[in-house]
Amino acid sequence: MVRPIVAYPANVACPACGGVVQDWHTEWTDPSHGTDFYKGKRALDCPLCGGWVLYKDQKVQAVPAHDDPEKTRRRPLQAARWAKSQSRQGNLRDYLDQSAPGRQYQDYFTDQEVLDADTDAQADSRY
Repeated sequence: MVRPIVAYPANVACPACGGVVQDWHTEWTDPSHGTDFYKGKRALDCPLCGGWVLYKDQKVQAVPAHDDPEKTRRRPLQAARWAKSQSRQGNLRDYLDQSAPGRQYQDYFTDQEVLDADTDAQADSRY
């Protein structure tokens, strides 16, 4: 039996605003919540409009009126850890400034949050 790919798809329109989100960066959230995103139990905010979306039935969709999923925002430290190990730039500030997907998150965190998160991530040898 072939298992379907379970991931927020890249380069899809946000159902709340219609803007194309290049990368939903679910990996920037608390890792313990990961599976809830793909079961439709946890909503994620759009980096373009702030609207809440769900991944349900293998697509990104607006939160239905009758649903009340947990709402989750991305964390600056998780983003900085990811950027250190996974981005070409090696830190969150440069990823946000230099990459097309990153630029969609330029106003998501405050400058101080990015600075603090980059400092902490760079000092942590685990990442």
